[in-house]
Amino acid sequence: MKVHDEIDGWRLTLHDGFVQLIQIDFTLRLLVADSTGEANLCVEAPCRLVGPNTDVLLVPETASTLAPILPFFFAKVIGLSIRKTGQLRLEFKEGFLLEVGPDEKYEAWQL
Repeated sequence: MKVHDEIDGWRLTLHDGFVQLIQIDFTLRLLVADSTGEANLCVEAPCRLVGPNTDVLLVPETASTLAPILPFFFAKVIGLSIRKTGQLRLEFKEGFLLEVGPDEKYEAWQL
């Protein structure tokens, strides 16, 4: 994994990255790994899973809404971007994105 500074934020690129673990416990946690390390993403706010013919709202505190993320166990990950506005985007190889926006009341995500 390598972090790159960008004008409006940061980008984490992965070499042969994949989702190694999905954990649900009032949060949505994804452990993303590649040949050089691991990153633990904890999502605490509603987020969207977007892709071909897909646009689904995931609400971490409502476990039943998280079923659409389960097939992404061992999914290939190509990158993660963070904007200075607080938006986070996890990019999967098959054209899917997990998008987390900022939250006014608390931290929407942690990495």
